[in-house]
Amino acid sequence: MKNEQKILNFLWEYTDIFNLYATDDEKKTLSVVAKKSSDLKKSLTDNQYLVFEDYQNSLLELCSVEKKEAFICGVKFAAGFIFEALNND
Repeated sequence: MKNEQKILNFLWEYTDIFNLYATDDEKKTLSVVAKKSSDLKKSLTDNQYLVFEDYQNSLLELCSVEKKEAFICGVKFAAGFIFEALNND
C-alpha cells in the first residue's frame, strides 16, 4: 500500500509539472478573480488583508488536494479496469 501511494504521488507530481498552460476559460476566470481580489485588497485593513491572504492560500491548498485525490481515483479506476480486462482474456 505504501509503494502504491509513492507511485501515485510520483505520477501526480509528474503530470502537475507539465500542466503549465491554462485553457482560455481558465485564463478568463483567473483574470476576473485577480481583478476582484485586487479591488477587494484596496479596501482592507492590514489585519483583514492578512486574513484574506490566509483564506486564499487555504482555498488554493484545498483545490490542489481535491485535484490530486481525483487524479488518484482516476488512476486506480483505470488500473483496476485494465487489470480486470487482462484477467478476463
